[in-house]
Amino acid sequence: MNRIVFVVPPMDKLGGVALHYKGLRDYWSQEVYYCELRSFEKKGLLHRLYVTFYNILNFIKVLITWSPTHVILNTSLKKGFFTQYYHWRIAKLFKKKIGLFIHGWDVEHENNYLDNPKCRQYLKGVNGIFLLSSKFKESIEKKCITTPVYVVTTKVDNSLLECFDFTKKEFLNRRFLFVARLIKEKGIYETIDTFQLIQKQYPDATFDIVGDGIEKANVENYIKERNIPNIKVHGQLSGKLLSEAYANSDYYFLLSWGEGLPGSLLEAISFGLIPIVRGVGGIPEVFKDEEMGIMSSEKNPEYYANRILQLMSDPEKAQAITLENYRIGQEKFLASAVAIRFESIIDKL
Repeated sequence: MNRIVFVVPPMDKLGGVALHYKGLRDYWSQEVYYCELRSFEKKGLLHRLYVTFYNILNFIKVLITWSPTHVILNTSLKKGFFTQYYHWRIAKLFKKKIGLFIHGWDVEHENNYLDNPKCRQYLKGVNGIFLLSSKFKESIEKKCITTPVYVVTTKVDNSLLECFDFTKKEFLNRRFLFVARLIKEKGIYETIDTFQLIQKQYPDATFDIVGDGIEKANVENYIKERNIPNIKVHGQLSGKLLSEAYANSDYYFLLSWGEGLPGSLLEAISFGLIPIVRGVGGIPEVFKDEEMGIMSSEKNPEYYANRILQLMSDPEKAQAITLENYRIGQEKFLASAVAIRFESIIDKL
């Protein structure tokens, strides 16, 4: 049996990587240890040096005392890419099998990274690379990096759906949901504009915004200035409240400018919602336009509003999509299934 160490961000944070591994914790069949990194909570060189050395020394301690067979590092191909670089160097010294899970991907600047000698050394020096999109895999292979690459998915926490009965879900065809950090890059303002256009034809349509972030106050002001009714900004929700938000919605928005593979999209699919998304990052890997909802590279709110209104005018088709999405979510995205698939890939390293 393998003994796997995952080098992860602090598990008490709400970031996507931490939530991903937190949701998988109960479903590993092999021996697993989470080596949590302390985060830089203060500014200043001395603090950064202290935290960096603490993380490295703690990692060495785990390698010695826990003696794993595999080490899985986690990063993104953007700012912070080299955060676990020295963990890789140390794991090589200890002759461990090493996997590198790249969650986020900066498409605009990918060549700057993939042509960087230090980055290429890093990518070539691991036993396997885990990505969330086949497009990212193509980018790596074009740079003559021959490390085996595996396309994987994130997950939906089984517990989120424990009290959800799809057979009792009422499809009202006019309840919209957004679940993401409130930052411009998530397309929140384009989403609000899209909803406002929909309300011209469906004035009783509702929109729930779930998430916190630096734009929260601005989002609330944006809604107030435009006097848009039936929008509620909830802030961050989790557990039963988040489950209820999905269960009481029909459509899900994520008009993000860039993504890895957002967990909230997989959650929405698993609850049988109809997503309206931009085809960025790993989203096209799991999502089919028309069959599962609406996906496009457009940023224009009128484009999305017109397509949504067309779908809303055909409730039978919309309900068929919800049924198929629920089936796909149960089959592919629950944490219990994702953990088993991930372990089978780790076995190949």
